[in-house]
Amino acid sequence: LMQRLGAHDAALVIDKQRRVIWRNEALSDWLPVKPTGILTYPQLSIFLDEHPLSNNILIMLDMEQDLVERELTIGDATQRVEIQVLPLDIKDGTQIIRISDIGLSQNRETSEMLRNELLALNDITTELEWSLSSEQVIRRALLKIPSIIDMDACSIYLLDPTASTPKRLSLADHYSAPNNPHPFPPDYFEPDERLSEHVLEGGETLILNMHEEPPSCESCVRLNKQGLSSGVIVPLRARTRTLGIMETGYLEAEKPQSVSITLIESIARQIAIAIEATRLYTDQNRQREVVDALREVAGILNNAQLDDALRVMLLQLARILRYDRATVMVNAEPGKLRVRSHSGLTISPADGLIEDARIEIAKYPYLKKLFTSHIPQIVRDTSRDPLWKDNQHARGSWIGVPLVAHNQVVGCLSLTHHQAGQFTPADARTAVSKIA
Repeated sequence: LMQRLGAHDAALVIDKQRRVIWRNEALSDWLPVKPTGILTYPQLSIFLDEHPLSNNILIMLDMEQDLVERELTIGDATQRVEIQVLPLDIKDGTQIIRISDIGLSQNRETSEMLRNELLALNDITTELEWSLSSEQVIRRALLKIPSIIDMDACSIYLLDPTASTPKRLSLADHYSAPNNPHPFPPDYFEPDERLSEHVLEGGETLILNMHEEPPSCESCVRLNKQGLSSGVIVPLRARTRTLGIMETGYLEAEKPQSVSITLIESIARQIAIAIEATRLYTDQNRQREVVDALREVAGILNNAQLDDALRVMLLQLARILRYDRATVMVNAEPGKLRVRSHSGLTISPADGLIEDARIEIAKYPYLKKLFTSHIPQIVRDTSRDPLWKDNQHARGSWIGVPLVAHNQVVGCLSLTHHQAGQFTPADARTAVSKIA
């Protein structure tokens, strides 16, 4: 009998003559009844005695119904209850009448679900705290998310700071369920006005159902190409800064529950905070490397000849800046430069001694600007820049840093890289602090 009852169910057993022959303690607490006097086995109608559920139970027995739901109002409180009649022993006609508070059961299930989700969120937070790079943060998160959230795909996009379009989103990593026939999201995309305004700038959550959105919805088109019928897009925000977005998608056009959306938002916040922390950690390490390199160079300058010092400084610079070729040029005859030190250059015998070569400043617009302004010059794409002149080869990207002594430019540090967009103003500042 007890195995058929929940822990909080009220129950009573009646015999063939509808006499109450047993009741559990929960019945007295949950469904109070009046005393029945000296009757050992009172009739059910006398036992309930005008209780709000009395008519419902008696009608169920008369009509041989086995399950109904009713609203029970006692005072100002309203409960949704389920009444069930179950046979206990077919031979003697005994039956169990079970009364359950549906709302209480649902609340208990919701509480248990929230508890499990909080434990899972704590687990993923702990996992991310031990990550040392943003790539590791995202990979670990995507390994954990499918066990927490019921979804078919998840993609994480980060804003690309090097892109020519300020808000281009680049794919960092993604997860796709095995049953998804179109598992590959795009490598990058430019967000439409709705995504930019509401998610990236407004910090809002976007809930999409492909069947309800207009054809002009670019996010829907992107998700639909992945075989998804609905999705949730949340911002990755650390403090007041948006780092990117997290998209979760569903093969069916189902509307996610509010609890699931809240959990998705919480996970996205944890990912964003972890990414921001790893970036700060990386920046601190980079600054430490710069300081160490500067300290090492200062020691070399005090203990070696200038040519050796320049060569070592270029090698040290390569530790903190990515370049293909580096050249230190100093003033020779008026208006001309000569190479004092270099790294990454290939000199053929036919070219002669590089130390004998001369570079005319006036021939190169950016060298002229560097010497007149005393300001570092950056060319992000030498193949497209109209002022760039190179009589040997198109390089990609270039930095020129003036070497200044007593307010006079005495030379130039030239750095080149085969990729366009490689160098930034921060790289120019690093080069200045390192060698200029």
